[in-house]
Amino acid sequence: MDDAVISYTLPEVKDHSFFFISQHIAPSLEAKMHRHEAWELYYVTGGNGVRMTGDTLMPFVEGDVVLIPPSMPHYWEYKPESANNAGEITYLMVAFSPELIRYSIKKRDSLLQNTESRQKR
Repeated sequence: MDDAVISYTLPEVKDHSFFFISQHIAPSLEAKMHRHEAWELYYVTGGNGVRMTGDTLMPFVEGDVVLIPPSMPHYWEYKPESANNAGEITYLMVAFSPELIRYSIKKRDSLLQNTESRQKR
């Protein structure tokens, strides 16, 4: 495996802080070791193999869900024999900005404060 970590920017969609993909590709086309500034929620819908997140190498199987924080180097290496009849592995991925998380926490805290003050009445 090439030890280089590729840094890249995920696509920006105007007025949106996340994007979603449903991927169906040959195992050999899956991204090499990379990092980006978005949170990544990854759901394996078909295939298995090993994944590297940070400095941890672990097996994965269909049905696994992994949340990867911003800037963490990662890759998924699918076993070719785990591809479906079309020769593809499949997964769902949502990438979302750190700003969305900060905004959601801020809104949650505000909502909790409002709820607590109403309960005290």
